[in-house]
Amino acid sequence: MSAAIGRPRTYFGFELFIMQGRELFPTPRSEALAPATKDTLLDIQVSIHSWDVFNPARTQRRFRLILSLFMLLLFFEKGFERVARDAPGVGFPLRALDDDPNDLLRRGELDFRISPELYMSNEHPNPDLFEERFVCVGCPTNQHLSRPLSF
Repeated sequence: MSAAIGRPRTYFGFELFIMQGRELFPTPRSEALAPATKDTLLDIQVSIHSWDVFNPARTQRRFRLILSLFMLLLFFEKGFERVARDAPGVGFPLRALDDDPNDLLRRGELDFRISPELYMSNEHPNPDLFEERFVCVGCPTNQHLSRPLSF
């Protein structure tokens, strides 16, 4: 391990990690470099994958998603069934909606966020997947429906 730590120290001219007792800790400088390093490694990973020909039947990949229960039940149920049949090595680990999707996308811990436009951020591309019209069905004698509804 010490040789692996020594090479970057020699190359860069500064410590990336320091030993405290028997534990290894990042220096403030290496912590400051961590986000840019992670972004660079993610870019390299994307570049490598983009050269691969995607064969759904043979691939072994995971696409990490956040999506609402509405989207899961209404829109993706059939899609997941088809993927399970045609691409058995593809999985979709789902994240909870209470996680911060923008932060997860920024850190590379999430591949896709699918949610209503109301909850989307302009921080990441968000093209429309489909359009939905909201309707209300109710009894005409219901007093709560005597005035116009709003969202």
